[in-house]
Amino acid sequence: MELGNEMFVENFPSELQGKSLGLVINHSSVLPPGRSLVQALLEKGQKIQAIFSPEHGFSGTVEAGTEVKDSQLKDIMIYSLY
Repeated sequence: MELGNEMFVENFPSELQGKSLGLVINHSSVLPPGRSLVQALLEKGQKIQAIFSPEHGFSGTVEAGTEVKDSQLKDIMIYSLY
């Protein structure tokens, strides 16, 4: 069985080649054996412009209903959607 994010990385859509990407993800966006989706895309030479994180933040550690501040992962901005 292959995960959707594995298929996305391995069969990256030609329409997105060379484009700046925005990802709606959190800490659980991983590929086997625990490699992050962000790292996998960067290793393939893709440009990630922004990450948009859900209610509990990119790390998944923020309590429900709590405001999450924008942050950064390396040089990629992480914008809170909550």
